[in-house]
Amino acid sequence: MWESISNDPGAIATLFAASLTALVAIGSLRFAYVQILTTREKHDEDRIWKKSEFVRTLLSDTFKDPQINLIARVLDWREGPARIPEYFQPLYDEMRQSEPSPPWDYPRAGKGFFEIDWQRFVDALQVERPERGSDAKWRNADQIMYRSCFDSFCAFIQNVAEDIRGFGVRPSEYADLSFYCHRVIFPLNTDRQPDENAQRILREYITCYYNIRTYNVILTQAQVYALQHDGEEMPSEKFDCPGYPTAKSLGLKF
Repeated sequence: MWESISNDPGAIATLFAASLTALVAIGSLRFAYVQILTTREKHDEDRIWKKSEFVRTLLSDTFKDPQINLIARVLDWREGPARIPEYFQPLYDEMRQSEPSPPWDYPRAGKGFFEIDWQRFVDALQVERPERGSDAKWRNADQIMYRSCFDSFCAFIQNVAEDIRGFGVRPSEYADLSFYCHRVIFPLNTDRQPDENAQRILREYITCYYNIRTYNVILTQAQVYALQHDGEEMPSEKFDCPGYPTAKSLGLKF
């Protein structure tokens, strides 16, 4: 058969043309396949970028909320002047119009500001509150504010952060949230030393007034921060609490 083809120039030309057509077709298929892969990769990159951008924007907008912003400042600064959220300004106005103002309301940086007091913040989050008399600590303007704002922070963690996880966003993309969650798990006092009493009170408050799931979200984000910053304590190394997940047990990828 090959001899008859080799002796027939027309047959050779036909065979060459068929081979060339096949090669072109294969090349076209390969090009199309590469284009599909490239388009898919670009789509995946765009999807990941859009999700990350959404999370960054959401977190940025959330931390602009005066109540959550206040808790961020308390956890980070632990002392110094901060703006009073507008919702609580009437409490301060009423108190400051009744002289003399209590010692904890000084110094004042200016109208609309108050002085962060770390220990009063911690005391305000006691699960077992003091007596319900009119002089009970948790009735003071600053401690009502601390407690209410920390509620807002926890509600954000529970209602928003959990929803974001459902989008398949990696925990490492939660921006500054991991820092503040690490400060909840490992609070520091005004001397920048570990505050074990505050650590216990914050944990009890979250697990009592919210739930273990909320605490686990905070714990996971604290692990993210520790993995990304050398020298920071890892929660799984600090706590011996059955049922509290670690990054490994959750199969998290950072």
